Amino acid sequence: MPRYLIALAIALIVILAGSYATLQKKRSEREARLITLFRQGKSLQCQEYRVNQEQFNFVSGTLSFIGKANTPYHGITLSIETCQESSES
Repeated sequence: MPRYLIALAIALIVILAGSYATLQKKRSEREARLITLFRQGKSLQCQEYRVNQEQFNFVSGTLSFIGKANTPYHGITLSIETCQESSES
């Protein structure tokens, strides 16, 4: 196999790994921002639900929000991946 093909394959692997690492970093930063907002008492929009500390608990192990008992959201689990900053905090 020619050396230039090996070099090209290695360069491609390095580029793909760098792109993946960048995407993961952005995802982690977004999740950290959402967690911080939630812990500060702000509301998040997760799917069609408005998530806040009064009605949901945050579970760090699964990065999800679970509806608290004695609320209309009891038993509902929402992944942080479905959330965004709410325009109404």
